[in-house]
Amino acid sequence: MKSFFRKKYVKYLLFVVFVVAAISFSLPYFAEVPKQFSTRFSISGAYSSGTYNNVSKELCSYLNEKFTGEFFFGNTKSLGSVENIIRMQEHKTDIALIQEDVAYYYYRGGHALLRVEHATEKYIKSVCFFFNEYFIVLARSDKKNLHDLRTVSVGPLHGGTSITAINIRDQLQYHWELDTSTPLEAMRKKEVDAVILITADPKFITNKLRQEKLEYRPIGLTNKEISGISASFPFYHKAHIDVDDYDGQKLTIPTITTRSLLVVNEFVPPQIVNAILELFIDKNLYAAFSKKSPAVKNFNKTRTKDEDERFGHFPLPMHPVVFELKRGRFSFVKPAFFIVPLLFLCFLLVYLHSGDRYKSFFGQRTFYGILWRDLFRDLWIYIFLISLVCIYLISAVYFIKYVEIQAYIQSEFMQPSKFIDMKFRKLITWIFVFTVAGYEDETFPYTEIGKVVASSIRIVSISCMMFIFGRLSIDYLKNLVKDRHMYKGYSMSNHIVICNWNSKGEKIVEEIHSPSLKAQGIAKPIIIICNHEITLPDSDAFQDTFFLPGDPAAEWKLRNASIHDAFSTIILADEAMGDRADSHTVMVVMEMTELFDRLQEEGKLKQRPHISAELIDGKNIKYLKRAGVDEVISGNDLGVRLLAQSTVTPGITEFMDNILQYCNQTNEIYIIDAPQKLIEEKADFVAISEFLLENRDIYHNTLLLAIQRNKKMMVNPCKEEFTHLIDDDRLVILAKERPDIH
Repeated sequence: MKSFFRKKYVKYLLFVVFVVAAISFSLPYFAEVPKQFSTRFSISGAYSSGTYNNVSKELCSYLNEKFTGEFFFGNTKSLGSVENIIRMQEHKTDIALIQEDVAYYYYRGGHALLRVEHATEKYIKSVCFFFNEYFIVLARSDKKNLHDLRTVSVGPLHGGTSITAINIRDQLQYHWELDTSTPLEAMRKKEVDAVILITADPKFITNKLRQEKLEYRPIGLTNKEISGISASFPFYHKAHIDVDDYDGQKLTIPTITTRSLLVVNEFVPPQIVNAILELFIDKNLYAAFSKKSPAVKNFNKTRTKDEDERFGHFPLPMHPVVFELKRGRFSFVKPAFFIVPLLFLCFLLVYLHSGDRYKSFFGQRTFYGILWRDLFRDLWIYIFLISLVCIYLISAVYFIKYVEIQAYIQSEFMQPSKFIDMKFRKLITWIFVFTVAGYEDETFPYTEIGKVVASSIRIVSISCMMFIFGRLSIDYLKNLVKDRHMYKGYSMSNHIVICNWNSKGEKIVEEIHSPSLKAQGIAKPIIIICNHEITLPDSDAFQDTFFLPGDPAAEWKLRNASIHDAFSTIILADEAMGDRADSHTVMVVMEMTELFDRLQEEGKLKQRPHISAELIDGKNIKYLKRAGVDEVISGNDLGVRLLAQSTVTPGITEFMDNILQYCNQTNEIYIIDAPQKLIEEKADFVAISEFLLENRDIYHNTLLLAIQRNKKMMVNPCKEEFTHLIDDDRLVILAKERPDIH
């Protein structure tokens, strides 16, 4: 039993569990699709009360009753003819009511306001002309004809009225400003000269005007206007409507009429088309159907049932209309789609178990052996995780789609969610919506289980991305700084760069990273640039110390060390070069200062780092000064001078060692900004010293040594040399800790 839980068996067990879960997750997509699902159709009429809404509802009810158990028809809300065409182009409806002029205008003409895309391959199929709709204009009492109108309400642009109004305005060359608010609201606010409506029942409109007590009257078109419109547009015909005036008087108004088309797409089965045609061939059927619909005057002119004339091909090119719930089996993702990632997961598990056995196939020293070793050594965990997540995301999204379709078929919702329209080619878009873009009402699942799975998609996706980015960042830093050796360099600021390396280097690092400076929080990271390999000691002082191999005289190597963002730089003498050490130091300084000057001209250098350089021969100091070094230290000359001083002043070496060494028991030299209070008082050297002595306990036994003004150092100056403090003066002090003097 214990051997079963050995590592390799656990891997195999996890693999088997995952495969079984993936297969069981996908089974509903291929085995449990109900019959009703492949036989559902959508009918689009209009959104609220009106002829289109009544006709679409009655037609939906009639077809559901006639094809019970075979097909299912759902009524989809819409704003009107324009939206119905858009929904057909977007594969969201199968049968729709559309104005004849809107259909022609939409597919042949178009308008910049609507941004219509034209198609050229397919033809719209008109079953029949349902009924005529009338063009009616309701104007204020001071407006007598169409020419007087300036502001006209046409309702929402997705309704057919807007297209009719645009056609008439452009043909008659009237300067109408179109208002897209609802007509009733526009009349109540009296913001427009007139309201244009397309209706099959003009009397209902005039009755509504009297009920609302709106001071708008129906006006007609002149014969000249009707002739011009009819000559340009074959789908507009002259007509007269009988309406009641506001005072109850009978009026006959000349106008135009357009027909309403019932259009279907090419995927609607012929038996459904025949059933719709029978409504207009069998007078009894139509009478029962048209209880809430206007009468059809041209009843006897309806097309016959002859096979060749089943569809009247209306010459309007359009996109092929394919609703997702079409005939045939629903196009779920194929089972073969899961084979590739599953096989790849098998390979990864075998790779993990076999260790280095793949080398025997590719060869340990061949190109492919090295390639596979380096590739999978660092990337296998990411590939494995991404494969798992991708399979889960695909399965989860299609599971949500399956659940939403089940609920829609069972009429749990009036409208389907957008998942029903989701195709495999848009799968990446849906995963992006779930992961990053967020949800909207129409994209979020309607079912409870769908909401839970959708939330899990976001959690899994974001967690996976966070894990991958975190691991990649860690691995990247490990590659940059491996055993504290930087191979590519990375962005750092406020650090210290040491160029070259010699026996003094370790002591310098220990002083910069002394416990005293670390306790004060002023110890800074160090990057060492050296042309030869060095081994950094494994001690506390060398924490935050990194080695960047390369020649410090190369500009790109200095950039890799972020020297332009450094606090200061130290250039040591490369003892391995012998007599050429000072020359190399000068080259490094020149390259460094040239880089600083160029960055300063470009405005990319915030503050010029301080440069300190070590010389072997003190005679070369003048060359370093010319190159731009701030401080030059010659170890030999400094040692000689200190040796000479020790003979004249015994004990001087112990004093110098005390003030130059960083530790808790010694004093250190600090250079700080002069307090603004003393600058305003124009304090001299004595006044500054007295101020520090008075606050000796507060400022860690601070003692004033010198004044730094620009690059000039005034050590214990006399009155003639230093009179008082000015702006930008700095104090050189001796103290146990760096004081905070305000």
